[in-house]
Amino acid sequence: MSSLALLDQYYEHYLHLDNKAQSVFLNDLGETKPEIQLQILQLLHDEEADNFFATIEKEVANSFQGKCHATGDLIGNYCLQEIVGSGGMSFVYRATRTDGLFQRDSAIKIVRKGLDSKKMIQLFKKECKISAQLNHKNITRVYDGGITKEGLPYLVMEYIDGLNIVEYCKHNKLDLKQRLQLFHQICEAIHYCHEKGIIHCDIKPSNILVNAKGEVKLTDFGISRFVNEHVNSNQQLDNLKMLTAEYASPELKKGEAVNPSSDIYQLGLLLYELTTWEKAYDNDVKNVFFDLDKIGVAPLKNLLLHCIHQHADSRIDIEILLATLKQIISLIEKKNQVTNRSMYIFVPFFHLLIYRIGRKFPKAEPPLN
Repeated sequence: MSSLALLDQYYEHYLHLDNKAQSVFLNDLGETKPEIQLQILQLLHDEEADNFFATIEKEVANSFQGKCHATGDLIGNYCLQEIVGSGGMSFVYRATRTDGLFQRDSAIKIVRKGLDSKKMIQLFKKECKISAQLNHKNITRVYDGGITKEGLPYLVMEYIDGLNIVEYCKHNKLDLKQRLQLFHQICEAIHYCHEKGIIHCDIKPSNILVNAKGEVKLTDFGISRFVNEHVNSNQQLDNLKMLTAEYASPELKKGEAVNPSSDIYQLGLLLYELTTWEKAYDNDVKNVFFDLDKIGVAPLKNLLLHCIHQHADSRIDIEILLATLKQIISLIEKKNQVTNRSMYIFVPFFHLLIYRIGRKFPKAEPPLN
């Protein structure tokens, strides 16, 4: 029997089981035929994620009525001003305080109406718990939280008026050194998370904002998890629904247990994009492809290879990533200084050459009338 026929047989059997039996079947399959288990998890991810987001898009397309709060609605001491973002399970609003205690804007993240299932609320509360533990200059700060009158949990956060990191770099035409300096800020934020025993799991441009001051802010801990956290098969499938496939590590896509090296892989994808201005995957979002020849700095190419290794245990850790990145930035800075000094030497010589040419070939005089 071919491998595809075997996969089809197991997959059909799985689909005819009830929920409890499906979990047992997958766990047993992981022991006897792990490669089949991974393929089934991927099939479930593709189909269920498509169905999940198709449902969301249909609801939003039909009407926002009853699915989100309106401008002017009051949530605790905050008045909602406008929707500034949305995800698979929540809306994010810009809001102002109504008691005059603070004049600054805040961001409020609220679970979508209609998606307030017990499972979704548990995921959201977990995000609140993780976010509340973080206090770092490059991570969006959490100010408050609570429950709306409708029973929806919400999170009050720092409002970031800025662009995602890739858009910011393009808009401001940043050179490689400047891009790497922004990337260094993100690595520092991830280092802090790892020290706290937290894996972000969703590092991508849209979750990394840069404000007008050039300060990087890491956001969205919706699918983050704690180091050594046990995740069962059903939880794995729930997390697969929330993943952005093109930025997910191999182990995340397969529904396997993850460790901090999963964040390193995602940082590698981001580094490649910031360096080459290209995404590291094809149009079908199924195959990751790196054209390392487009990376002109040899140490940077070597660093990238150690971030995007398919095997999690073979990737470098965040401390080495930070140290190496710092050396590469210093190397580029020294190279730029040498180039600039050479230009200072060359420019006077260039002017002298033009002067001598002018003496040898005087400018033609206009003809006399």
